[in-house]
Amino acid sequence: MRRGTSRLAVVLTAAAAALTTAAIAGPPASATGAAQTTASAGAAQRGTPQHPAATQFTRGRVDNPWFPLKPGTRYVYRGHEDGDRSRDVVTVTYRTKRIEGVVCRVVRDRLFLDGILRERTLDWYAQTKRGTVWYFGENTAELNRQGEVVSREGSFQSGRDGAQAGIFMPAHARVGQTFQQEN
Repeated sequence: MRRGTSRLAVVLTAAAAALTTAAIAGPPASATGAAQTTASAGAAQRGTPQHPAATQFTRGRVDNPWFPLKPGTRYVYRGHEDGDRSRDVVTVTYRTKRIEGVVCRVVRDRLFLDGILRERTLDWYAQTKRGTVWYFGENTAELNRQGEVVSREGSFQSGRDGAQAGIFMPAHARVGQTFQQEN
């Protein structure tokens, strides 16, 4: 994981913009009939909750209106990091990975600094049938300018070495909610 910046911060910035818009305009029409997840959201605010049973998750489908992960979708974020031009390419793959019995969607994230690939990550997300998106971990590699792996710090998978999945986006997000995505 990049020093001083969470990989999730890039995606959360887009999500925060959507939440701000939602606070002004109200939820999207597709979210109005979904079931509430107040219990899990409340538990998340008190600490890191255990994720629901695998049977409570969709089988790799993530269609939360605030964080949809449609396979084949690609997002490109441009900016600056530590004085370098950055381009973060996030691609929702058609692949899935089973973690703790839960089928997770695999998202490929590649960070380029001044045009050179400096980090590559596979992130794993799953959504409950009620619409809450959980983050099950990441396999990350920080690269030097020659493309050699110099660190895998930040890699984790829920259920290994005490790591736990965390709520990434609740089914009914509200401005001001906070969650612990990684533990």
